[in-house]
Amino acid sequence: MRRKMLSGRDAWFFRAVILIETVTYTASFLLSGLAKKDIFNRLEGKETTLGISSLSVLVLLNTAIPLAINLVKQINAGLAAKAESRMRKNAKLELLSGVLNRRPGDGEGRKYGETVSLYRNECEDLVSCRMEYYR
Repeated sequence: MRRKMLSGRDAWFFRAVILIETVTYTASFLLSGLAKKDIFNRLEGKETTLGISSLSVLVLLNTAIPLAINLVKQINAGLAAKAESRMRKNAKLELLSGVLNRRPGDGEGRKYGETVSLYRNECEDLVSCRMEYYR
């Protein structure tokens, strides 16, 4: 049985981490831009887009949005590390089971220790390649 790097629940978890960060960044930049626009519209006496007429609330909203971005970024860093460790564990299990299930006569005449050494850094390469989608 071949294991995937992330399967089932873990794959949905990784997708949720990416989705949360994407939605948060998109919404925060949109709201921040609208709040800045409304601050200047309010100063010029024009109608505001968000419907907030208080200048202090608009300034507070504009300064609170970067704090929300940092909060989500900190939470998502932990969640991404959790997903990365799950991927690393699954890759190690898959590669190690491939090495251990290999018959001594198979391959190019390598010794067992050489075969294990070939797979030693492969899981790190696989995980870092997958994490490039997140970073």
